[in-house]
Amino acid sequence: MSKSILKASKPTNNQNGSWFSKLNNDTSLFNFRNKDQENSNDIINELSPKELRRVRFPVKTDLVTEYILIKEQDTLEKVVIEPVNVQTSLQLLSLYELICKNKQEPTIDSFVSTLIMQPQATSLSRLDLTNQHITKQSISPLADIMSIDFGIRELILCNSGLEDDAVKILMHSLLENDKITYLNLSNNPKLTAIGYKYISVYAKEVHEYML
Repeated sequence: MSKSILKASKPTNNQNGSWFSKLNNDTSLFNFRNKDQENSNDIINELSPKELRRVRFPVKTDLVTEYILIKEQDTLEKVVIEPVNVQTSLQLLSLYELICKNKQEPTIDSFVSTLIMQPQATSLSRLDLTNQHITKQSISPLADIMSIDFGIRELILCNSGLEDDAVKILMHSLLENDKITYLNLSNNPKLTAIGYKYISVYAKEVHEYML
């Protein structure tokens, strides 16, 4: 009995169809068309409009329409600042009190007394505030007054408890006016090197002075 390397073929049912009929069923043109049609139908079903549900949102009834004005270009107007015209000591006192009120700072008693003693004076050549305690807050209105040319040429602030910040404000005001010819700031021990630096800058910039 001879052996063979070929396996015996299984009996096939001819009634179920041959290999050609099986291949024909799997790869037939009609089968491809059917699958393509099914895929197309699935896509159409996914893209088909669904039934929309109505949703209501509460809306406020007090809506206000806002109009925003946009300027094409900002225009700058020149503001002409007129110099303050003070003719008498009484007017200078009224201005000084108004400045103190606006800045909410107390008045300097010695300065007020000096102006009250000569209410109709048209100028004040000498202002002596010796032994009058002057702080950074109280010197600010005085510095504004010193920027007005009322004839003050001598300013004496001896033993006034001046500190660096107060001297800085005063020197800036005096430098803007540049009318003082005699300035006495002696006996103010609270001044430091910073305060003396402000004084030296003022002395360097003014035209004529006497310390």
